[in-house]
Amino acid sequence: MDKKVLIDTNLYLDDAEIIYKLSRDYDKILIPVTVLKELDKHKFNKDLAYSARNAIRSILKFLNEYPEKVLFDTDENRLKPNDEAILDIAIKHNATVMTKDVSMSIIGHSRGINTKLHDVILNNIFKPYIHIHMDDLQTCSSESVFAYSQTYDEEDYEDVLVLFSKFAGRELDENSWFFVIIDVNKTKPVIYANNPMTHKLIRIDNRTEYKEIHTEGSTIKARDCYQICAVYSMIEAPNVLICGSYGTGKSLLASAYAIAYNSKKTFISRPNLTVDRRFALGFLPGPLPEKLSPWMAGFVSSLYYIFSNTKGQTSDKMIVEGMTYDFVKEQMFKKYFEMMPLDSLQGTSFMDGDLLLLDETQLCSISILSVILSRFGVGSKLIMTGDLRQTYGVIPSSESGLLKLLRLLPNKHIAYVTLQNNYRSGLVELADGLQDKSF
Repeated sequence: MDKKVLIDTNLYLDDAEIIYKLSRDYDKILIPVTVLKELDKHKFNKDLAYSARNAIRSILKFLNEYPEKVLFDTDENRLKPNDEAILDIAIKHNATVMTKDVSMSIIGHSRGINTKLHDVILNNIFKPYIHIHMDDLQTCSSESVFAYSQTYDEEDYEDVLVLFSKFAGRELDENSWFFVIIDVNKTKPVIYANNPMTHKLIRIDNRTEYKEIHTEGSTIKARDCYQICAVYSMIEAPNVLICGSYGTGKSLLASAYAIAYNSKKTFISRPNLTVDRRFALGFLPGPLPEKLSPWMAGFVSSLYYIFSNTKGQTSDKMIVEGMTYDFVKEQMFKKYFEMMPLDSLQGTSFMDGDLLLLDETQLCSISILSVILSRFGVGSKLIMTGDLRQTYGVIPSSESGLLKLLRLLPNKHIAYVTLQNNYRSGLVELADGLQDKSF
């Protein structure tokens, strides 16, 4: 019996290529006329028009290439809501329903339908970490002895890649940045990092330079294994992408690195898009730094954290005990950072020693991010921070430069890390829940 899958409209809108991806696992793609009409309706929605047209073109292209894999259902029940009508068709054809709508998934299960939640955003994205538990190691051959002893002979590099590939469930590419986290104990895991520039796999959890960033009179310590990986990447990789939700330390680590390791002023840029267009401030008065300053609040807060924890007096600035937020904003920020409007980057070339911190990368379109990446010469460095979940509906997934970049990884020119632990309050979890568009 053929395995059939019915793809919900919301998945087509998020990823026009979803029909190709799911066709690898299913014999037939079931397409109800209700889904086609929903996509057609969205062509006139200014926010979804581009995604809807791309989805329709992708369906047509797939139909021409694989007509035998497509099953249409022209039944239409206008007396029922679209979701219920789609579920009825799934029952009729004994098809699996793939959706990102939690409510639809629950209703489908209540009716005995095989309904699966599909996270398009995170699907098919390179995962930089291989997690290994000690229980897993005990089932391996003697090749894994190095993991027990926490030592490793570089001559065994190729054999070790093969060993770790077994745990990763995929062949590991020596030309990519990745990390192996071995849970020897839960509080102090052993961490190995693969450096494609040197073709070496080294242990980093026991190296102070990757666990601490020393700024002027202050020390920022990596608080977990993922932050250690981020610090290592910023120091060793030519360019870095740091993703993570609210409160994971993206801006703090990037700011600390810039102060500690960059001899020049660090350029900072970000898309000047508002969370909600209805509350946009419009053009702000004053010179350019004043216009841009509201967009740099995250980095100012990071600097304030760094310098408010500084003790005593440093060589080139006033005593910092009791340093105020306003002083950091007006003096310290200007000392270390230079704000750069995103629209000025097209005519800019970053040269040897230049560093750009690109914040809120998830708000960059494909074309904008492409322009930014093309500006970097030999010896310059780009550190990007972002979180795909924090788009706030401003930019659709189909136009997201960050999502497209993630799907091009791994690449030896960019080390990619994700920060996974929140160091703010428990309200962050509620914030994540509010951003869940499936409800």
